[in-house]
Amino acid sequence: MLKKPASSIDLASLKELIEKKSLEKIRYWAKETNIYDFVQLFQQLDEKEQLFVLRCLKTGDSATLFSYLDPEFQEQIIDNLNSKEISNILNSLYSDDLVELLEEMPNDISKRIIAASNKETRKEINQLLKYGEDTAGSLMNIDYIYFRLEKTVASCIDFIKKNIGKYEKLPLYYIVDEGNHLKGYVTAQDLLITDNSKKIEEIMKKEIIFVKTADDQEKVVEFIKNYDLLEIPVVNSLFELAGVISVDDVIDVIEEEATEDIQRLANITPDRHNYFRSGYLRNSGKRIPWLVFLIISTSLYQFVNSAFLLLFRDSGNFVQGATVFAFVAVLTGIISDTAGNTGSQAVTIVVRGLAIGEIKKTDLLKVVWLESRISLIVGTVLAVIEIPRSLFVYTITNLIVGERPNGSIIGPEQYGAAISATVAIIPAVLLANIVGGSVPVIAQKLKLDPAIMGVPLLTTITDALSNSVYFLIAFGVFSAGQGIFQSSI
Repeated sequence: MLKKPASSIDLASLKELIEKKSLEKIRYWAKETNIYDFVQLFQQLDEKEQLFVLRCLKTGDSATLFSYLDPEFQEQIIDNLNSKEISNILNSLYSDDLVELLEEMPNDISKRIIAASNKETRKEINQLLKYGEDTAGSLMNIDYIYFRLEKTVASCIDFIKKNIGKYEKLPLYYIVDEGNHLKGYVTAQDLLITDNSKKIEEIMKKEIIFVKTADDQEKVVEFIKNYDLLEIPVVNSLFELAGVISVDDVIDVIEEEATEDIQRLANITPDRHNYFRSGYLRNSGKRIPWLVFLIISTSLYQFVNSAFLLLFRDSGNFVQGATVFAFVAVLTGIISDTAGNTGSQAVTIVVRGLAIGEIKKTDLLKVVWLESRISLIVGTVLAVIEIPRSLFVYTITNLIVGERPNGSIIGPEQYGAAISATVAIIPAVLLANIVGGSVPVIAQKLKLDPAIMGVPLLTTITDALSNSVYFLIAFGVFSAGQGIFQSSI
């Protein structure tokens, strides 16, 4: 399909052409309209209109349109086409698009796709499916043009002319020897400006950036980004050319990886399926495991609170320790929320830094040192704000409720809780930032996904740590001023 953004058709006009069954005009506008714009119009049509348009187009154009559709529309169309129509579309798709389609479709649709494919297409599918998920091998396209070392420039140009449309349009042509080992590449410009009689070996460029079939797809993304490539060749363990990955495939990977990282940060098992297509059962299943783990992990938070309640109750420093604990416990939410918020900032920034290469797995000490200094500044600012904030809230609350402890607006035990919270904020923030910054780096060192340390899980850890610090400080404050606090209760 031609991609001419200057020419397009609107939805009403397209529907009118469908109603009039104007085949030639539909074909014309399908070619003249930018493929993205035409897909958006196509997906707004009803099922019958979509099938009519698809059947109007020539096989190559219908395959191109089909490859750009969202998975739910692809599934819907396959479900409504007969085996011959499916075969015509599928056999015109590039191998990487076909494998991606199979991965998106339910089992029953996948079986129909494979059954409708010809022998050559099924061979290509099996060739790509043998590679591990999320590897360069599973991502590559095997429909590309390559030449042998001994070929002349004239023969290469002639081959390209005769096979336009049969292979994916890529900016480079790769050169291999008799054993299919990658030796170099040429561009279309190289072929056009060179004497036709010269051998391709004489003009090829030998400096090649490549990936191996077993490499993780994130490495592919990194190479294409760092070296500013439009495509990258893929070789096997014997350095034989196996396929090519283009930048449009990499864009899809970037989107998938970003989605997975966001899901992991929220402690949701990654799912590449469309939100609505996944349904309530699949979506529930992806969330439940982590939620079960998190509710169990809150046992640590419960243990800390219970342990300090007993410590206050059984202390010989004052009679009604449990009552004092109640005053202290009012501000636990302030401490844990503040620690959780600062920790989540740290984990988000570090996970992102690891993803884009700004932070390396060897940078653990540097991360801890930087987060420690950040924590001291942030913690100090928050502590300065906390003492007047908490006392102001106590004042308003006491005035509304009519509480006048010992005839004063704010009671001694409320002063004690506010002082304890203010002092505890700095170490709580320090611990939260160190945990939030270091755990993703440690996870990468252990070859785990850094994003697995999601914000909810981090919050559970920092809640327990920050409240332990707060209770210890509060215990010290109330022990030091036991005479004042005991007389006020």
